[in-house]
Amino acid sequence: MDLSILLVQYRPGEGELRRTLASLLRQSCRDFELVVADDGSDEDFFPLTRKILQKTALPAQNCQAHPQRRHGQKRLNGAKQATGKWVFTVSPGDYLYDADTVAWLLEVLRRDAPRVAFGRLACYADRNGAPIQRPG
Repeated sequence: MDLSILLVQYRPGEGELRRTLASLLRQSCRDFELVVADDGSDEDFFPLTRKILQKTALPAQNCQAHPQRRHGQKRLNGAKQATGKWVFTVSPGDYLYDADTVAWLLEVLRRDAPRVAFGRLACYADRNGAPIQRPG
């Protein structure tokens, strides 16, 4: 597996979590593993995440809470669980642009073989759903 998608959640809202998982489910390319990690939530949100995942065809390779509650530490723990050559991190509320985003991402990663990559542009939506682009 070349790509691990690390879903890092911090007090995830159920709607945002469902929509993020739906954007992963609609991918034309399923050549990735999903690793779920918490980033220091003050309560255990994994039962909600597991409940949503059970209703999908998207198994999580690792979906465990760890006893420490420090921001960043669980993100690192999640990345350590990833088996892919590359790790792509998303959070509840992040959505992939379209059904071919993972296929495109894998094509670019395999072609360019970067050690580290960051996006140059982020796209958000305002309260009415209109896109807002921000340089990254």
